[in-house]
Amino acid sequence: MLDQITSEPNLRLIMLGLAVAFAVMGFVRGIGRLILLAASLAAGAAAAFAWLRYAPEWRFSWWEQTPEEFIKWGALAAGLLVAWTFRRFLHTLFKGPGEMDRRTRIRGGLLGFIPAIFLLWGGAVAVRWAGAASYLRQVERAVKAENLQPLEESDLLARLSRSMNKGLLGDVLNRTDPMDSREAEALGTLLMLQWKETVWRRAWRHPAAGPVIQQPSFQRLKEDKDVWHAISFFHYSRLLALPEMEAALSDRVLREAALNLDMDAVLAEVITGHAAEAPPRAIVVPE
Repeated sequence: MLDQITSEPNLRLIMLGLAVAFAVMGFVRGIGRLILLAASLAAGAAAAFAWLRYAPEWRFSWWEQTPEEFIKWGALAAGLLVAWTFRRFLHTLFKGPGEMDRRTRIRGGLLGFIPAIFLLWGGAVAVRWAGAASYLRQVERAVKAENLQPLEESDLLARLSRSMNKGLLGDVLNRTDPMDSREAEALGTLLMLQWKETVWRRAWRHPAAGPVIQQPSFQRLKEDKDVWHAISFFHYSRLLALPEMEAALSDRVLREAALNLDMDAVLAEVITGHAAEAPPRAIVVPE
């Protein structure tokens, strides 16, 4: 059931339905109130995104690592609280519209698509980024256990993120996502293989993954102190946003090679120990 709901075609329908709902709201209540609501939701989304970005760096002396629940539910709570507070603040500054004629209602309904598109796009970018960090945690567990079961038990964020990398929705987001979530997730997944020495050795000898991790730009990323600190303390959301990650992704050869990997097949082979032992193939440099 969850797989069906989080599939890319169904996500497209859900997002279209939300856009229509915003348009209907603009028709019924007027564009002014809709803009206030959109601004409040945008502020809440920004707060939730900031929590996901910086909360993993907040350390508490009685925790060995920041709990996932603290990050996920904290982001939700921060987003709702800021959205509610911002809504109340705006409500004190602006009064709702009076009686509306038919023309005003139609104009409000049509204009309602504008905040809807921006909110849905921003929400999709945030979900992809948070889902990528969640997926890296599952890869970490699978590597440590040398078992694929953690990857088969993906949480909702990870499922949504991976679905948003596919199909028409994925094409749009891959071109407009300022966080480069898909590319950073690919490099982060390869970095996670270091959690187990035996898995890392298999990845080094793997005919597809080996040439990628042996690239000089990837080796610089792997040896960077900030990258190693983020991995060591399970700060995967921070890892995805590090300047060092952005610098590695600026290498076109590494970027394309990582994206062209069949990562599911690579993980299955190197984690379970059934990876090919042949020497790595040469990487084809993109034109």
